Amino acid sequence: MKKLLRISSVIISVLMVFLLSNCKNEDSTPMDKVQDIKGNVQKGPFISGSSVIVYDLQSDLTPTGKSFNAIIINNSGTFQLKEIALTSNYVGLRADGFYYNEISGKQSTSQITLYGLAELTGKSSVNINLLTHLEKSRVEYLMKSGLSFSESKSQAQSEILKIFGFQKDDIQSSEELNIVESGEDNAILLAITSILQGNHNEAELTELLSNISEDIKEDGVLNNESLGSELINQARFLDTTAVNTNLTKRYNELGLTSNISDFGKYVSLFVANTKYKFTNIIEYPENGKTGPNVLTENRFDYSRGTSAGITYSVTAKLPREASIDVKFIADTIRGEYYDPIRHQQIPAIYAAWGLHLIIGEDTGWKIRIGDSGLIPVIENTESERIVDTQIDLFDHGSGTIEIFENNQVIPTRTKHIEW
Repeated sequence: MKKLLRISSVIISVLMVFLLSNCKNEDSTPMDKVQDIKGNVQKGPFISGSSVIVYDLQSDLTPTGKSFNAIIINNSGTFQLKEIALTSNYVGLRADGFYYNEISGKQSTSQITLYGLAELTGKSSVNINLLTHLEKSRVEYLMKSGLSFSESKSQAQSEILKIFGFQKDDIQSSEELNIVESGEDNAILLAITSILQGNHNEAELTELLSNISEDIKEDGVLNNESLGSELINQARFLDTTAVNTNLTKRYNELGLTSNISDFGKYVSLFVANTKYKFTNIIEYPENGKTGPNVLTENRFDYSRGTSAGITYSVTAKLPREASIDVKFIADTIRGEYYDPIRHQQIPAIYAAWGLHLIIGEDTGWKIRIGDSGLIPVIENTESERIVDTQIDLFDHGSGTIEIFENNQVIPTRTKHIEW
């Protein structure tokens, strides 16, 4: 009997050890963390129906194989996922879709793809934008070199800001920023976003983002001079007032409010201090197709050719996306002359300049009358070409030519001529 009891005790002990061991193994298995995720996808804001994928990542950013799909539910770029089970607090994000272009004020004609990485501790909201996209490859590289996720994110974001000449040690993490919310951090995001968009189409923007990401991946510095020049070329052309107006109008149409901070000062800061070389320079040849060019910098006396019937040109060589307005302001106004093209009487101020913008002639210029109704203004109809028209300087006189490059409201250059 005692022998039987001893055997029974041994069996019970073995079973208890087995059960305890089994329980211990179950406790050591990581438990999925169930949580909600929401956010906004912004280049400008992605439009309704665009797709978002959230990838479950391990702490070293290795994919677990799990992913969760969402659809952007409105034209402000909002997405939401409820009760998704994540292995860790780390996620990768991808958004594919059309977006509202804050520069043109229109929806994009093609889709783009944006990425992001985030650590969700204490967060239920993560945004996808151009900062999250640009920093992704750099963050992954830094983590492989031994830095933590938070260290990698902070360093990558700081390095990207330096490309644009910005430094802000306490800036929020990129996935917390929103281009239409108030605050300096959000203003910085919108400045960078607008510079990168510039006058690029979707394919050009995608290529630019890819090239910058690859260039900065290993050292965090934009070494490619042509990429840097592309940024300053776009920044110099940027109409920040129009961007503000476009975004405000867009959100008003959606029944939403926007609180856009003064991002224009950051664009101006980049333009004023960047080391990158501006290459989209408008050129003014010495001569045009019908004679000496009145827009050249160093000639002011055109009187010698007037009595001999010599004609002159208004000529500019425009790079891609450049624009130019030219105002012709006479020193005196006297009498009226007949305009054979407009078939109407006009002040002598117009006739005296003798601009030859003949209907059907491909000069690249078009004319409008200035605010006073007396000052003729010509502007280019397209870029990446030479714009050239004839000008006859009738009689003898003098006047001022004001040249406005790339949507500037203050003349880029002013010259006073005599003839």
